[in-house]
Amino acid sequence: MDNNVPFLRKIYNAITKPKFYIKFNELSLASAIIYLFTISIIFGFISYIRPTYNYYKFMDTIHNEVVYEFPEFTFNNGILEVDGKQPILLKRNDYNIVIDTTGKTGLSKIENYDKAVLILRDKAYIKNGSGNIDETRYSIIRFLKFNKTEFIEAIYDFKAGSFIMLISAPVLFFLSNLFTAFMVSAVGTLINSVLKAGIKYRNLYKLSSYSITTAVVISCIRRILAINVVFINYIYLIISSIYMFLAIRNILIINTKNIEE
Repeated sequence: MDNNVPFLRKIYNAITKPKFYIKFNELSLASAIIYLFTISIIFGFISYIRPTYNYYKFMDTIHNEVVYEFPEFTFNNGILEVDGKQPILLKRNDYNIVIDTTGKTGLSKIENYDKAVLILRDKAYIKNGSGNIDETRYSIIRFLKFNKTEFIEAIYDFKAGSFIMLISAPVLFFLSNLFTAFMVSAVGTLINSVLKAGIKYRNLYKLSSYSITTAVVISCIRRILAINVVFINYIYLIISSIYMFLAIRNILIINTKNIEE
């Protein structure tokens, strides 16, 4: 981090002090990228702890049920086929598990449960008690082919994948934030043109790296609390663009004062 502005103060000022963007404009682009990388890794790691834990717990529950309760089954080309009479109703670790690959059971089957797992022919749903229902489509692993015996042997690798997720997710979050900063800088280019502020694009991207701070923090809180918001990415863009507008306006004001003096 830049020695003149401590990291935590950068976060605080980026969120609460639009006028401080005048100072951000004076810092280097490298400092802005390092800042963006750092908040992405920190908040990305924090925000993905809960989803990772839920994934691990889900896989652990599935493993126990497959070993002790599941009938024979096959998975091929993204489609799950289960033998025997269905739907199958199970309960493990406070989770109500419903299995039906016949196509006769829908999401409404688990709506009255506090915690539940619904396993269908082409997707699965998990309700973890917060009221939200997460969907996982088998199409993401359609290249796999296995039966019950092979699945039990491989489930340990799936559980280990939760730790890979926790490590890789913050890095992917950083790449996503780089793109978000690019989108905000594009909006900043338009604002810069309208206000005739004369700020170079290099500095606009630098400012955008700080202007998405609030969106990054909100994203972290949203994942921790498992809150789903429609069009959330557009909301992040709007919030960040407001910060960008305030930053450009403040820089324009101070530059105008300097010229007049």
